[in-house]
Amino acid sequence: MEQTIVAEWLDSTLHRFDASILGFYHSLAEWGGAFFTPFMKFISILGEDGILLVLFSLALMLFVRTRKNGVCMLGALCFGVLFTNIILKNAVCRMRPFEAYALFEEFWNFIGAPHAGGYSFPSGHTTAAAASMTALILTFGKKSIVPAVSFVALMAASRNYLMVHYPTDVIAAMLVGAIAALCSYAVTLAIFKLCKRYENKKFFHFVLHFDLKNAILKLKKSS
Repeated sequence: MEQTIVAEWLDSTLHRFDASILGFYHSLAEWGGAFFTPFMKFISILGEDGILLVLFSLALMLFVRTRKNGVCMLGALCFGVLFTNIILKNAVCRMRPFEAYALFEEFWNFIGAPHAGGYSFPSGHTTAAAASMTALILTFGKKSIVPAVSFVALMAASRNYLMVHYPTDVIAAMLVGAIAALCSYAVTLAIFKLCKRYENKKFFHFVLHFDLKNAILKLKKSS
């Protein structure tokens, strides 16, 4: 696996920063691994391929009150995949910590973390978390900031704890995720503006007004 000049620059210039934080997480694993390791693995699973986040966004789209939130969240996840998994990972080609350094491989083996394939920069899990949670902040408002930021922070920490990403990978992913959410928010506003403009058309009326709860109630009344 050959790294690009960018990946080599990241490894050489920011190695001390990355190593100090990964060393901290290893110390944390040595001190309380019986608790932290299963917890971090669980958090990481929540972002696996973004499946649960996609399902959550689809669930939000089923109801009128949360449809805009769901559309923005799903769009943010799609932009995140485009920016991180399709463009940046393949452009930078950075090896994962446990593949690049023997010390980090020891840390990785110590906690028994699952193998992670593909390139390291930026973190796909963290991009998905940051994109989806930023989208919810943009659409739900201030009340969602604390749980959203907490989830992103935990996801980023879990990827470092499991030694499958450098701290610089997750920091970059947070930025990429935020940009993805902003792109999705702009597209979402345009979509709903279009739907409102042509609300008298059946399809656009359905997009704006279909509500699963009301549909279920109507079925119960008619049966």
